[in-house]
Amino acid sequence: MPAIVRAVTEHVAANLAEELRLEDIARAVHVSPWHLSRTFKRLAGKSIADSVREQRLGKAAELLAQSGLSVTEIAGAVGFDNAGYFATCFKQATGMSPSEFRKKRERA
Repeated sequence: MPAIVRAVTEHVAANLAEELRLEDIARAVHVSPWHLSRTFKRLAGKSIADSVREQRLGKAAELLAQSGLSVTEIAGAVGFDNAGYFATCFKQATGMSPSEFRKKRERA
């Protein structure tokens, strides 16, 4: 994994609950926002926004499977201000609502 992609991924993972703006991520990895956006997309094959969303939903799936936190608490823990929007994004990504995902994991 290229160094800049790894740096962005690590920064995002460490700050999932925070608002992650391109400008802030670029500052954290010491490049301009424009350069970061273009370089990240070229190297990772996806936008930074898509990468952030994937990491947030991945962590949410982990929390749904391993914790007793409510869906609203999990949404906040992974950086979604709105639990309804979180549920919509989660369903688009997994084909299941967060509650359905949790129930399926409990039965497995």
